[in-house]
Amino acid sequence: MYPGRYLEEHAGSILFQVFLMLVLGSYLLATGTRPEVIVWIVVIWVVISGVYLGGGYYSKKRRYEKVMDIFDHLQEKYLFTEIIPKPQSTMERLYFDCSRGANKAMLDSIESLSLSGREYKEYIESWIHEVKNPIAAIDLYCKNHPSEDSREIHKRLKELENLVNQALYYARSGYVEKDYFVQECSISDPVVMALQENRSLILEKHIGLEVEDLEELIYTDPKWVGFILNQVLSNAIKYVETDTGLIRIFVEKEEKGIWLCVEDNGCGIPAADLPRVCEKGFTGSDRRRGQATGMGLYLAKRLCEKLGLTLKVWSEMGKGTQIKIGFPVGTLTRP
Repeated sequence: MYPGRYLEEHAGSILFQVFLMLVLGSYLLATGTRPEVIVWIVVIWVVISGVYLGGGYYSKKRRYEKVMDIFDHLQEKYLFTEIIPKPQSTMERLYFDCSRGANKAMLDSIESLSLSGREYKEYIESWIHEVKNPIAAIDLYCKNHPSEDSREIHKRLKELENLVNQALYYARSGYVEKDYFVQECSISDPVVMALQENRSLILEKHIGLEVEDLEELIYTDPKWVGFILNQVLSNAIKYVETDTGLIRIFVEKEEKGIWLCVEDNGCGIPAADLPRVCEKGFTGSDRRRGQATGMGLYLAKRLCEKLGLTLKVWSEMGKGTQIKIGFPVGTLTRP
């Protein structure tokens, strides 16, 4: 609280007291009171008023600093009205009651929206699990009745299945901790999982595949990492050319962690688009927009952040793209 602001708040009272001093001084002077007596009266009046205003200022300043300190150190700001000091004036009580009422209305609104969101997510998850049954049935039919048409249907079915999985993991991405099981596994486990998901598309486009030694151990949830890799591989498969496409999967070791790298020789990403490729819904300017949803890398990035992993994207037009997923090294040592 600044002195100037405090004086501004009490400007009316100060001006009124100056007016009273002038009136009293004029009256005493008119009744024959000696000027030095009038000066002493004014001086004493000014000193008393100054002490009163100074004491009020320091009292308000301490209270102001205390309230601001409470607010600054409070993580849940909306609980501020529950712990601030008791109001000392009628105006403070009015502001306090209004703030508490506004906070309660806001929390009720947030709770209502949160409940609605939870119910919608639960419905989406239930719907996704239900829709997987007819997808599995169509997939089985295509495998049992091989033909040119069934192969085309199976291809589109894999695209549909990937979109359904995107919706499922997007719905779950807000509370990963409820479906996250950390375990020791080889880094090859989620890679194999993702390759199996994309096996038919890789074979159909005759894409070359180079998988180097992936025997490093990591501590994570292989199911979630497998989904992240599936999104990365889907992008790589989509943007490499048929027959000449090549995808390399390898590991880079560093002192602070391990990087799982997926590299392709596809069309690449324009430099202007590169900083935004992990934004929600961003499909880029040149990367065959009709085939893109803008959700794959966004979900991969978001889930990596939730799981404590790092995702980096490097690309150059005409040369290809490299996406790296970083697994940090922990400090836990087995006894």
